[in-house]
Amino acid sequence: MIEELKENPERGRPLYSKLVSAVIRGARKRKYYIRSLPTGHGKTRLGVADILYISATKIYDKNKGEWLHNPYPEPSLIITTELEFEEIQTMALAFIAEVDEDDLLDNNLTEEEYKRIEIAENVLRESPIYFEYLPAFDADDIEHVIKKHVLNNEIQYCFFDYIHPNTKLLYSM
Repeated sequence: MIEELKENPERGRPLYSKLVSAVIRGARKRKYYIRSLPTGHGKTRLGVADILYISATKIYDKNKGEWLHNPYPEPSLIITTELEFEEIQTMALAFIAEVDEDDLLDNNLTEEEYKRIEIAENVLRESPIYFEYLPAFDADDIEHVIKKHVLNNEIQYCFFDYIHPNTKLLYSM
């Protein structure tokens, strides 16, 4: 084991939060992470940011004033059960372009921010990020969607937002 760790240290892809990455040693394959926070404290935003950090081909860094390229974007899946694609899309575009999502939704962007959003749209299209909306689901549905994207898109990471009681899930139990 020691020789294996010398060759391949147990560390996954960095996440958006450097602190979380340090604590959990990055997003490691074959590991499950559960983020638990009260309602409205950003679980979805943090999960989407993590997937974009792993899978987007580039992300704008306002502090550096430049686009940071991801040399190894890995295919990822975002499964949402509550938010529709359009809501996740604006969140993703704002994150990639590093603009305030409220300003995007209110059409209150500067010309420079609008140009970044246009670039972010192309980044989102070219990045290996897949979205699924499952408003009513059971365990079989989740398994089917993940397997489909593993086979068709070779996803390496999956973010599921979120487990909540629904008629189909309760019936399956």
